[in-house]
Parts: sequence; C-alpha cells; structure tokens
Amino acid sequence: MRSTFLLLSLLIGAQTFYILQKPNSKSHQDITRLAILRATGKVCESVDTGFKTEGKQSITSRMKAITEYIEKEEFDKAREELGKVLHTLQDFYSHSDWIELNYTDPCTALINPEENIPNAANEDMETCDDSSNGPSENIKESVIKGKFLTSGYARRSRPKGKCSHGGFPDYPDGINKDYSDSSHGSLHNKAANVSIDATVQLLEKIWRSLKTDPALNFFRLMGLHSEKPKSEWKPLISFFDFKLRYPDASEDEYVEV
Repeated sequence: MRSTFLLLSLLIGAQTFYILQKPNSKSHQDITRLAILRATGKVCESVDTGFKTEGKQSITSRMKAITEYIEKEEFDKAREELGKVLHTLQDFYSHSDWIELNYTDPCTALINPEENIPNAANEDMETCDDSSNGPSENIKESVIKGKFLTSGYARRSRPKGKCSHGGFPDYPDGINKDYSDSSHGSLHNKAANVSIDATVQLLEKIWRSLKTDPALNFFRLMGLHSEKPKSEWKPLISFFDFKLRYPDASEDEYVEV
C-alpha cells in the first residue's frame, strides 16, 4: 500500500508559504509532506534496526495538546492541532529574518520550552528601511550585523520602523519568502528547506514524548494504522523509498507498507 501524506485541509491561511503551487516554490503541503516522510522514516528505523513569544507559546502548547490527544487515541483532533502548529512553525522561517541572518538550522527554541528565542529585537528597535529594495537591503545593516531576530508585520499592525510582511495587499517591499517571486523570494528555497528540517524536529519531539506505544501511535497519527492489532505488534514495513533523503527528491515520494 502506498500512502502520500498531505495535511492539505489543515493548512489554510493567508500571507504564508503559498498554498497553491507556484513554479520553483515549495508550498506548506510540500514542506509538510517531505517532513512527515522524513520523520516517519526515523520512527521506522527505531522499530526496525535493519532498515517565550506568543508564537512559541502557541507551538509548545499545541504540541502538548497533540500528545494528549494521541494518548487518548483521538487522532482526528491530534491531526487538526498538528496542522495548526506546523503552519505556525513553518511561517516563522518565511516571515522572520532568520534566513537573512544566515542561519541554516532550525530555531530549536520554538519547540523547546526551556530555550529562549535568541537575540530578539526589542519593541523600540528600527529594523527595516522602507526606502531600499532587494532581497535583504530593506533590513537595516545594523540588524544583520547584530543578528537581531525580527519579523515582518502586516500593514495594519506594522509599527513605525519595523519590517513589512510584503506582498498584496501589504506594502510592495517586505521580508516574506512565501514563494519564489515574493518580496524576499530569492531566499524562498532556503526558508523552505529549513522549514522542512524544523517540521521533522517537531514531529520527532512529539513521537519521543509519547508514553504508550510511541512508534505505533505515531504511525496511527500519520494514518498508517487505523486500528491497533490485537496480537503483538511487529513492523510490517518491507520497503521505504526515501528520495527525500536526497535534496532533489521528486514528487513521487511514497512509503510502501
């Protein structure tokens, strides 16, 4: 049986990694599908050896809720929360300057309550210059040099001196990397790749936080098992085609069970 994992209906929103397919761009669906396949592969390997901001609080609290739903075998509710938390997590890399600051790894503080968000710009710091253009030039040089973390604001909520999200119906210039021809679209693929890694980290953390049958219940969350077998559970995975282990993985990624 081949299963392609797409949390399509859960990833609904505006001003985010693009929902519809655009040329040379990765959507939320692409990022989530690749990350789910990678994380599921690691769970499979574990059972078959042969083979504090509002955004952060939203992520960590939803992760806790997901774990609780899984433990109660309420998988539909767990998936609904998972879609929401992945959307928030992935948007961090499109809407903040994390990529412009040349970070190539995910911000683990977003999923680990004990870690602090690194070097966030304070409310009074001006972070963007509206008069300049280009992939990073509208972020002030002092912000880039000091590695101050900031985000883009929607037009109505944007404080003076702060960065704009960019794109319609916002200001023409901004820092979003939602797709390849957005304000900072030249950095879209870098943002999407880090988002995939971040999504894998979150999924693995959820898996490792489960107390009852972690691997089995993770598979059930992914839709691989509709019912828990009555007899002793054994891995049924005969082949895992993980083209996603390679950077140029194509659209025919699948899991064969």
